[in-house]
Amino acid sequence: VIVFLGFLAVFNILKYTESSQGMRIYPIVTESMKPVIVPGSLVFANPVREYIKGDIISYIEETDQGVATGKVLTHRITEKRSKQTFIVKGDANSDPDPVIIKKSQIQGKVFKVLPLLGYIEVLLKTLPGFLVLVAVPSLIIVVRQLRELNKNI
Repeated sequence: VIVFLGFLAVFNILKYTESSQGMRIYPIVTESMKPVIVPGSLVFANPVREYIKGDIISYIEETDQGVATGKVLTHRITEKRSKQTFIVKGDANSDPDPVIIKKSQIQGKVFKVLPLLGYIEVLLKTLPGFLVLVAVPSLIIVVRQLRELNKNI
């Protein structure tokens, strides 16, 4: 239990101390990048100076009007239109994404994929997942420690 909570603590420290220009961590929840990236994976992305055709990138989705939706997508660059604009597509998708991606939307180039670990982040964002993964193990530790203290008194 303690090892598990330690893992969660390290994961959350990494996730929530990301700098605006540093490494980013994102869960993959769709099948759009299969077979290279399966649902439930965690991807690690770093900003780079230049993005080229074939790079897998994570980017902030925007509407046709340029308003950020709050979603981060991970797709492959299929065409570089200019130094600042790109066409992207999920490997499993038949068509490219409907909007042109600007360099300013790109959060980074994917450099590492960890299968299945993305499910932990997705679960932590739900009440049942938080209770099962954090609250219950924490409660078990507190109860055990209280029992030990009572034995020593």
